[in-house]
Amino acid sequence: MVSSNHQPSWRSPSKERIRAGARDTVFLDARRLGGGLLGEDQFANLLVTGAAYQTGGLPIPAHAIEEAITLNGIRVEANVKAFRLGRQAVADPEAFAALLHGRAAPARPGRRLSAAARRVLASAGTAPGSELARLLEVRVPDLIAYQDVAYATRYLRFVEQVRRPACDPPNGPWCPSTRPS
Repeated sequence: MVSSNHQPSWRSPSKERIRAGARDTVFLDARRLGGGLLGEDQFANLLVTGAAYQTGGLPIPAHAIEEAITLNGIRVEANVKAFRLGRQAVADPEAFAALLHGRAAPARPGRRLSAAARRVLASAGTAPGSELARLLEVRVPDLIAYQDVAYATRYLRFVEQVRRPACDPPNGPWCPSTRPS
């Protein structure tokens, strides 16, 4: 027997209802806002969550969302702030706009590596100046900031597991340097 999800009682929304919903739509460039207001675009999801909550799109209380963020234990203050900024973007767009004009996105041309990031990267064995080294110099500090050194180290181990079989024979830009020192 073939099962079907066909629901004969369902009707598509009317054009009037679609137009009414479009008038209430909130548009946020959450990645840009996360980077500009909180220093990193990884807060985009909680900005959108805050906006969705404020529009009535999430049927749970704000304190429950903030409690979940707190129980998660990862960058609690920044994540709660992102959630609240998303709410503010909907509840008080003028104040939110004023906040945006007062704080421009920080420029991050050449990021300095922390001592912890340098230690993790030193264990990678990547060729200096290689594409893999460049990528890891971006991702490892981000993962440390997002969670901790152990998380970044687990990521590096995973990259190594993928890279090792690909480097037999050692001929790609992702392989450790085989040149004599």
